[in-house]
Order: sequence, then structure tokens, then C-alpha cells
Amino acid sequence: MRKRIMFLGLLAALIPMVGNAQAPHGKPQDAGVSVVIPEREIFANGVANAANWEPYTTAFGDGTLALATNTEIEGDDSGVTERAVVAFFTSDNNVVETAGFFTDAGNPWTINNDSARTNGNPPRIAGDKRPGGTKYVLGNEASPWDPESASLFPFFNTNPFVYAFQVAVVQLLNKVNNQPVPIGKVLDPINGKLTTGFQSDQMRFGGEIRALSNGNYVAVVDNRDDNFNGLRSVPFAILDGNTGNVVVGPLDANQAPIDPGANTGIWSNLAAFNGGFAVRCDSNSNSIDFFDNSGNPLGTWDRTLRRTAYTDPLPPANGMNTSIVDNGGGGGRIDSHIASNFIYVAGKGVDANDAPNAGVYLTKINAQTRQTVKEAFVSDGFTAIPDRINVCSDKDDNVFVCWSDTSNTGKRQIIGRAFNSNLDPITDAFLTFENSDIGPGEVTGFAIKHPSCSMVNGRILVTGRIDNDAGGVPSLSLEQNAHYAIVLQLPGSTSVENWNKMH
Repeated sequence: MRKRIMFLGLLAALIPMVGNAQAPHGKPQDAGVSVVIPEREIFANGVANAANWEPYTTAFGDGTLALATNTEIEGDDSGVTERAVVAFFTSDNNVVETAGFFTDAGNPWTINNDSARTNGNPPRIAGDKRPGGTKYVLGNEASPWDPESASLFPFFNTNPFVYAFQVAVVQLLNKVNNQPVPIGKVLDPINGKLTTGFQSDQMRFGGEIRALSNGNYVAVVDNRDDNFNGLRSVPFAILDGNTGNVVVGPLDANQAPIDPGANTGIWSNLAAFNGGFAVRCDSNSNSIDFFDNSGNPLGTWDRTLRRTAYTDPLPPANGMNTSIVDNGGGGGRIDSHIASNFIYVAGKGVDANDAPNAGVYLTKINAQTRQTVKEAFVSDGFTAIPDRINVCSDKDDNVFVCWSDTSNTGKRQIIGRAFNSNLDPITDAFLTFENSDIGPGEVTGFAIKHPSCSMVNGRILVTGRIDNDAGGVPSLSLEQNAHYAIVLQLPGSTSVENWNKMH
């Protein structure tokens, strides 16, 4: 591969329009990766999406992949409303676009979901990854207390606790014949048990949701309301997998704060492993806190930075070292699978030129011992310009890392690379969308950013957001700020799910 990279570097010097030391492959097939659902726009309605909307993804134990995102209500040609929606990417490679939340009466919530912050953060979705699993929890910022919606959600209309801002709500549903069927009600997992007082500030899904290995779900929230502990905080609650009701919490996810009195937030960075889950808060991004399925603290992985120069050795096992230096906000992510005893952290570190935030790294951590196991240099062989790094894994501990990057065309593109359980590369780095980079020496293709990814059996859903730039792809007729998705299959993998959940 290094000879190929050297050739590409020479080619870049001879042809100015080619990115300097760009990713080795311009589309998935060139890296040996199959495209099983071609790239496509999701929820195209001819109306420009708001600035903060982008898809977030999940996987199910029955082989389905899914995304959740925001779009406008039907008939809104001005783009001033918001509602959560879900798309299923089935195991037989069909795409089904569906409603998001359902009212207490069991009907889709089709009117404006959030009058408090219409341009809210993206929804989150968590599928049951147990064999054959079809249940899921959807979460989003919403205002079910608003007069227009209050009659649809009586709890928010009658509870003495007074709501005044957007709420991070969740709902348990089941996927039946690739259509959503509500199980639980839309509820507030953090302040929902309060019967006095009032909401003092916003709740945001800068947080995340994951299905646990015992069938329950955990939701963490970026809580700017002071009813939980008087600070901006990251509380979590555990939801019953049969009813959707809160059975544990809310409890504080920040178990090892730098300053016990510090405010903290979160953006994604929740992982569910075999027997528990892990959380990385923004203000304490040096640490990852581990909990069992009942929410009891297990311990902390407290990053000890070692690799500050590319010539340093990679962090050894049996420690808490890593090359990753960014926090969880606009930086990297963590993920795992409920059949795995490991979690994976992807983020920025030093590159071969010792640039502090130009390399992309993947660190493997033992969730039982909270010790670093191994690390991979994901962007080895080319100069990356990474942003919004994301990661996902499957039951076999195959791991996929992707991020948006301007190194190929000067526009943000999404680059991906896959690794096996030993963090040996399965593929070289490649542009994940076929139309990303049309041809050698041409600055073409669209600009796409904010990737999300999920994987089941080596089958990967990659999503992103295209802002007003279809580039040199005349066949694409995209609306403003389009949601975009593709499903890939790693070489040597199969779409058949067959595993026994570990105890």
C-alpha cells in the first residue's frame, strides 16, 4: 500500500487539482467493499432542512440498519417546523421511511414536534442488538407540553411540574414488518418523575441512547436544566425494555469529574458492551466511566497521554494510554457491541509530521478491566484533515471508523476504514460514497459532512449531510441540506446474524 501512496503523492505534485497525499481509494469498490444499497437522499420533500439536522444511525439484531433524523411536517413549504422520522434499511436491502414518535393514542405525531427550538439537535435511535431484536428507542428534543400537542400527551399537560423549554424525550417502539409500532409513551426520562417545580433551561440530545445486553435501554442527556443537580449535567436513566418506563435513575454519568463542581455536557459518546455501558462526558473527556446494566459504577478508564510525537511507540496494553487527544464534542466517538467485552474510541492524534490533530486513531479498551488493549493508526499513509470522527462495531468486533475530511478535493468528504478484532486493517482508507470523487485530477463530487455509522455482520450504514453542493454530479438533484445514506458490505462478511448473547 505504501508504494501506492508514494505514487499518489507524486501524482499530486504533477496534477495540482488532486489533493495532497489523499486517501488511497476514491470509492468503496476500489477498496474491496461492496455497495449493497446505493447512495441516496433520505426524506426528500423539496424543502431545505434546518442547519442542525443530520442523521444518526443504529443496528438491530435481526440484521436491519436504521437512521433517525429531523424533517418538516407535511405541507410545510417554509421549513419552520420539525418532526422526527426514521428510515429502516432492511436485511434484504430495501429502504422504508417511517414516522418517528407516536401519541398516547397510538397515532404518528405529525404536527410540529418542537416549538421551543425548531432547529434542534438531531434525534437519536437505539436498536435491540440481541439475536432477532426488533425493538428500539427513539429520542429527540421536543415540546409535547406545547398547547398544540398537549392534548396528545396528557402527562405533559397535567403534571404539576411546569415545562418551558425543549425536553429530551424518548419512546420505546417495535419494528413489525418494517413499520413502527409504539410500546411505551413519549416521556421525559430525567425530570419526568418530578411533581413540583419548573424547567429552568433546555434539555438537549447532545446525549445518546443505547440498547443494553439485558434488553433494557440507557439514555444520557445534555441537561442544562438545574433540577437534577443544580448544574449543567449529564444524567442517565435506564428504561425497561418491555414497557419503556424509567426503572433506574436519573443518575449522574460523570463519575470522575476533573472538578466536582464543573458544568459538563455530552455529544453522543455512549457505548453498550457485554454487561454494561460506558459514557464519556465533554468536560471530562480524558476519562470514560463504566457502569453495569443496572447503572452501578464499575470504574473509570482515565486517559494517560503518552504519544505526543509520531516517533513515540504506540500505547502499550495494560495501561490507560492512547494517542487520541480530542474531546467528545466536535471530535471523536466511542462504540461497542453488546456481545463484546471491549469498547472502541476513535479520534484525532498526531500524524507523521507531528501535527497534533491530523492523525486519526482507534483505541481498543477492555471494558472489564478498563485497560487499553491496542491501538491502530487509521490514517496511516496519507495526510488527513479530520473532522467529526465516528466509529461502530459488530458482534465479531469488526470496527469501522469514518470522518469528514477535505484532503481529497478541498471539500469535506467522508473517509472510512475497517479493522478486525485485532485492529488489523480489513481495508485501506476509502471515500465512502461512490459520487464523492468522480475522477483522478478532477476536483469534483459533492461535499458531505457529519458522518454517522452503524454495523451488523460487516454490513455498514454510513450517513451524512450535504449542504447546497452536489458538485460535479449532474445526476444528483438534491434539496438544500440533504440527508444522504449508503449501505456497504465489508469483504469476507455475511449478512446472516447468528450468535448467542454472552451472559
